[in-house]
Amino acid sequence: MANILGKYRDVLETITIVKGLLKSAGFDLEEKELIHQVENIWSVNLQDKDSPFYTNGKGSTKENCLASAYCEFLERLGTGFFFFDYALDHLGEEGWLYSPDEVRVPNDNNYKKSLLNKKLWKFYDPNNVLESNAFLDSGLCNKESIISLPFTHNKGGVVNFPVELLRNIYASNGLSAGNSEVETLVQGVSEAIERGVKNYIISEGLSLPDIDRSYLVENDFIDTINEIESFGFSVKVKDASLKGRFPVICVLLINLENGSVLSSFGSHPIVNVAIDRSLTELLQGRKLESFEGFSSLSNNYDQVADEANLESHFINSSGILHYNIVKPINEEFTLWQYDKNTSDLDFLNTVLKKEGYEYFYRTKQIGDMWVSQTIIPHLSEIYPVEDLEYEYKNSVGYIRSFLKRDLDNDILLENIEWFNCSYISGDTRIVEYLGISTDEEHLLHSLLADEVELLLYIQQKNVDKIKYILNYQIDLSLVDKRRLGFWSGLNLAILDNDFDTLSVLYTKEIIKDIEMAINGVIPRRLFPLILDDYSDLDKHKKISGVYKKYRKLLL
Repeated sequence: MANILGKYRDVLETITIVKGLLKSAGFDLEEKELIHQVENIWSVNLQDKDSPFYTNGKGSTKENCLASAYCEFLERLGTGFFFFDYALDHLGEEGWLYSPDEVRVPNDNNYKKSLLNKKLWKFYDPNNVLESNAFLDSGLCNKESIISLPFTHNKGGVVNFPVELLRNIYASNGLSAGNSEVETLVQGVSEAIERGVKNYIISEGLSLPDIDRSYLVENDFIDTINEIESFGFSVKVKDASLKGRFPVICVLLINLENGSVLSSFGSHPIVNVAIDRSLTELLQGRKLESFEGFSSLSNNYDQVADEANLESHFINSSGILHYNIVKPINEEFTLWQYDKNTSDLDFLNTVLKKEGYEYFYRTKQIGDMWVSQTIIPHLSEIYPVEDLEYEYKNSVGYIRSFLKRDLDNDILLENIEWFNCSYISGDTRIVEYLGISTDEEHLLHSLLADEVELLLYIQQKNVDKIKYILNYQIDLSLVDKRRLGFWSGLNLAILDNDFDTLSVLYTKEIIKDIEMAINGVIPRRLFPLILDDYSDLDKHKKISGVYKKYRKLLL
């Protein structure tokens, strides 16, 4: 079988190598939901049998699709991304947490000297208001140091990026895996460019020129498009290069029954690879006869530029698009000029340099494969840099400690202060926010942030705060029914202190729980403590198990 265009190795060989690497580390992966309804478009879901981790693959052949899925699994595993949302405080003191080359910077007033550089600090902290605590890793209960990863600057030198910054601003953008270091960088830089241009086009409500049908016929895309359209849709292939500046294509799938639209973007130095990626991404994990994810169009520029809308486009392309995206435009398409004598990476470097962007990357060799992450400041951000100031999780390790033991007064006050200063919504499931994975039937699985705040004030015996939250803040309709009687009964007890009447309304168990709470004791029947290493939580044990395989893969 021939190599995929833009790849350095036969696709079957790539699949064999990645499968072997993952199997040697102890992974047992299952290929599920293989979908092939249209010529030259395949997609698959790749699920780890021992954990919640999965990836999706897409491609113009079955083999390309499988290679995509396995490489994505390797990229998210090899870069540590799989673990960014989980509590690892029981595993992180074995020398390193995310990578053997990570750098731990002391949490003190001099932290900026060892992280980023002056130009980057002006971007991420323009008002110079971020304290070092903003970059404490939410995966650890560690106040002593900031975990960072070294990135190479494309202009030379190395810069340490805090993992917490990567987690909160870039998510999975710019991650890639490939057969060589250069190949993975081309993939990562292309993806980072694609997401930046995509956000710009959507948020600005731009119109885009159509790519001539003659070009699609000449380059063998028209049969695939015609087959999609045979299901009753309309397909538009758009030039998203912004007049040849960036190597980006956009494909629109239009539901002619209701005028709703789904968009897909793809990027690569080679135009036909970018078109192929856009088309295969469009149908990844989707069946045409039961297609979902379309959104109505809007003429409201603020609505399409809203942060939540752009986030929806990043997650599954289900966000709202402006009417302009489908408007015919009297402009010839101007695809980027790619010189076959120039390497893909040199081409991308030239594009970014011409547009005034610098980038930072880190690569890692795993067996005969490579993984990388690319950051292009001012272009590849998924979330606004302002989120560093308003939504960081710097104390989550200490909130987690509240679920493990009764706290002494100092730590209790620190937890209360965190709630007073945080922007967490009261209806947030706290274990999910804290990176703790629980089975649905576990009592803590449904525990709300408002409930945790109440428990802190119970331990503090702060009746006024308890009364206020129960009457003016918490939505009791969202509370787990197993705890609803306790909270409503506690509210009545605080307001009236009539236990004779309460005994008519509630069981003896609930009355006992209420009495404990009034005396500053948390009723553990309803709010059980968990072990430090989470070994009592079967679902989190699976995360820990995968993490141990991850360390084996890297060492």
